[in-house]
Formats: sequence, structure tokens, C-alpha cells
Amino acid sequence: KDKEIPQYPVAVCIVTFLPCMSLFVQILDCLVQQQLEGIEKVQVFSFLRSIQAVPFPRAGERFEVRTVGLGTQAFTRPPNSQHAISYLNLSISITGLLSSSNIIRLFCSLLLERRIVFVSKDITALSDCVQCMVACLHPFQWQYVFIPILPASLLTFCAAPMPFVVGVLHSSLGELYEMHDEGVISECALFDIDQNKFLWNGTVENDYKLLPYMTAHSMNRELTLLNTGKLRSFLHRGKRHKGHSFTTLGAVFFNFLISLLEGYGAFMSEAEKNDDEGRQVVFNRKGFVSSRGGRTKKLLKQFVNTQIFDQFILEEEREPGTIEAMLQSAEQASRGASEDEGGGGGSEINLTSGSHTEQRKRRQSVEYNTEQRRHSSVTSLRYSGKEEKKETLREGWLWKRGAVVHNWKHRYFTLHYGELYYFES
Repeated sequence: KDKEIPQYPVAVCIVTFLPCMSLFVQILDCLVQQQLEGIEKVQVFSFLRSIQAVPFPRAGERFEVRTVGLGTQAFTRPPNSQHAISYLNLSISITGLLSSSNIIRLFCSLLLERRIVFVSKDITALSDCVQCMVACLHPFQWQYVFIPILPASLLTFCAAPMPFVVGVLHSSLGELYEMHDEGVISECALFDIDQNKFLWNGTVENDYKLLPYMTAHSMNRELTLLNTGKLRSFLHRGKRHKGHSFTTLGAVFFNFLISLLEGYGAFMSEAEKNDDEGRQVVFNRKGFVSSRGGRTKKLLKQFVNTQIFDQFILEEEREPGTIEAMLQSAEQASRGASEDEGGGGGSEINLTSGSHTEQRKRRQSVEYNTEQRRHSSVTSLRYSGKEEKKETLREGWLWKRGAVVHNWKHRYFTLHYGELYYFES
């Protein structure tokens, strides 16, 4: 009697360098649905070959795949304005798991391409945290070793003399400490997700100090608001929540990265090619860094020498205007989603032209005018070439307790998205 051959589950993996996760999820979902309907393996491979044969679509473009026995399937590549976090199917809330200050510290170290090891007893929390923190670099992409769950047999990756981001289960923590004590692992940050603290600091504190004070304060405040969720629940009461990624963790860091790139296009110029005929676009890094001041200049001085930034500029040099269009599109999507949900988000910043000093003076002028209109029930909170007024979501009289003299005073309050103001009259 012939032995029955056991039927093992079939795993289909898409291996690609293209950052279009939602498109690949569409393809895999379609494949799963077809398998549930009982299609043969031959048809599965035929479907996948048909996918491969189609030229890769442009951002936002729709394409169709025809397969014998399966009919026609339509797919759409997502627009470039989609944030990387929107591709993730997170099971946990990162802002609820980690403190705001530690999230910012991890982001700064990732931005400057440090060696970071995440550790946790929970494999889901480990995977979600590692993937989410790397996605916060959008529109930049991590260029080095990235392994959300590193097997115990491959712990030697942590001794690599290059930047890396890996997640390690708590059971391997003892071996990591042995490697560290023996000097095999150096200049590496070890972050315990379960305890929400750094076990090894590496260069984390030095990286964090490069962040402008007011920027760090603003990020911390926004992340704290996301963590509590109370204000968001109040604002969305009676409204359908869209769940746009820009209104969550991604928006906090995306807005900062947009401001960091402010005016970079003014330092892109054409130059003669050395070997071929014609001209090429080159980026003046030194001039870009010199155009900024304070801590931002110190941060940029290190950031422009990273592979993350190199790849970003390389794309712009190959296809001038591509990155600019993507950033503008993403910023508009961020602003539009926030306004649809009851508020405006971030500052509108010119990425391609104009002096940073001039733009900073204009923003300071708007901030000064805002202070002068403290007794107005509607305050201008955002600069966009002309002053715009932000919608008042709630307003009315409340009792407020004084900060110095602890007596109760009657004050008029106005609530905007993420902002609460009060006035004497």
C-alpha cells in the first residue's frame, strides 16, 4: 500500500525592495481568497507569473491581471503620499507601550543610523515596536540590517561593525550581556520594551541633545496627547473616525522631517558630467547645512552624511522633482486628514525655495501676531503665506483655578484641535 504524502501548508512570500506594502497585501489577499475557493496550485503559480509579467505601475496607477481559469483581477498601487506606518497591521499601541521621551530618543538614534537592539518577552510587542519605529523615518528608508525578530542562532549579527536594528527575545538577553562584557558588541543601544527603558545607552543621549529644545518639547506634547487619547475621543464624538496614519504617530515625526528638509531644493544644481555628455543634478550638502543654525545645524551636519540621506538625495538627482512632489503630496494628505477630523496639522513649509532665515522670520512674525490677539476667540495657528484662521470646535465660560493664587476665576475658553485657550473676556 502506498504511503500517503502529507499535505503541508503552502507559504507564499513576496520578496522586493519596492516600498508598496499595501499593493502586495492586495495581491496576497486575492491569492488567499482564491485558495479558499479551491483553486489548484498550478493556477496559483500561473497567477503569480502573470503578476510578474506586468510592468510595475506608477504611484496611484491601476492595472489588471488576466489568468486562465481565474478571470481578471484589478490592483492599484498606492500613492506616494501614504505613510509607511499605514502599511503595518499593528496589534498594540506603541505610544501606550513606550514613554514619549523614549520614543523620541529611539527616533533620533534611528535617524543617525545607530546600532539598536530591542528586547521583549512578547514576540508581538517586539515585532510591532521594531517595525513601527523604523516606519517613523518616512519619507526616508532604513538602509542597513533590519530584522524585527532575530533568531537566537543569529545573535552574532549584533556584533556587526555597521548600523543595524534588530529585535531579540528576552530569553537571549543573557547571551547579549556576555557578548557586551567581552567587548564583542560596542556602541550599541539596548532597549527593553517591557520595562520601557534603555539597558545600554550607546550614543542615545548625545543624539537626543542634537534635537532643538522646542522641537523635542512639541513632539513630547503631541505624543502624550496620542497616548491619553481623551482629547481625540472628544473631538471625534459623533463623527466617523478615518484612522488616517498621519493623525497618529507618523505625523509627529513626518512634520519634523519636513521642517528639517526645508529649502533643500535651493541647493540642488546642475553640473557637467565627468565622463558622459550632458549635465547632472548635484546637491550642495555644505551649503544646505550652513543655511541652518543652532542645534538644527549640528543635527544636519551628522544627518547629511548618513546612508538614509544619501539614498534620498540620490533619488532626487536621478529624477529631479520626484521627491519634492512626493513630499508635497504627503504633506497635503497629512494636512487634509487632520482638517477633516476637526483640526489643522503642522506648518506649511517651502521645501524647494526661499531662505530658511526669511521663512523663520515670517513664522516668528505670525507667532508674535498670535500673542497680540490673545483676546480673540479665534487664533491664527498656522502660517501658509497668508494668515489662516483655525476653526473653534467648542467655546464657552468655565471656572479656572489660578496657578499662583489658588482661587477660582471665571474665564472664557476656546477649544481647537490639540489646543485649549482661555481669555479674561
